[in-house]
Amino acid sequence: KMQGLSYYDKKGFVLDETAINSGVKSISQLVEKNIEDAEFRRNKVLKTINNAIEKCGYKMSKERRLDLRPGLIEVIDIGSTGRGTNLPGDGDFDFMVRLDKFLADKPEKFKQALRKELERLGIREKVETRAGDFKYQGVKINGLNSEVDIDLSFSERTDEIEYSTDEALKDYLNTIKNQDIETYKIIISNILLAKKMLKKAGAYKKKDAPDPRKGQPDTRGGLGAVGIENWILQNGGSMYKAD
Repeated sequence: KMQGLSYYDKKGFVLDETAINSGVKSISQLVEKNIEDAEFRRNKVLKTINNAIEKCGYKMSKERRLDLRPGLIEVIDIGSTGRGTNLPGDGDFDFMVRLDKFLADKPEKFKQALRKELERLGIREKVETRAGDFKYQGVKINGLNSEVDIDLSFSERTDEIEYSTDEALKDYLNTIKNQDIETYKIIISNILLAKKMLKKAGAYKKKDAPDPRKGQPDTRGGLGAVGIENWILQNGGSMYKAD
């Protein structure tokens, strides 16, 4: 179950033989292009967020940092687009925005700059939670032909970096990618196939997930994105073995 997690010194990953078939191989040919497309769109979104950060006199980091020097805002992609496991064409981007202590105590100036930057481009629907997180739908981004959905969760930066579910999944996939690129593509293909089939069956998101966004089908009753990814990875990268 833990093979491939370098954090626990489990660097080897054995691909289950049932992970390979003609259907999966045809999907694997599209994996690299899908990852490149997600990265292109993510960079356009991050450029927009960075504009707001620079207007406040801060700098942006796309990675977690141990040093706590002020003036740096971390914007971490914690969604499937950041792991290369998003379904082709998925325009949903989830970011963790980590603020230094001074900004975390008084975040309104930065949040207002971020609101203005996103609203300037156009937003179809926006929700801000009681916790102060942003959930914006139908955001127009310069350089993109289609609208995207952007979720921003805000937290304070600390010098403690926990081994989160998102980081564990990235660890799995990076280990496998470094071990063998073709195995990596096969596993990503199994994940994409599982997500596609579960969405079609209406059993994709977790049962306690928020109500579906307007105009979207209700697919609650499943494992959720990270649950599906863990499910496949803990079964030798094979959707068929997991089933």
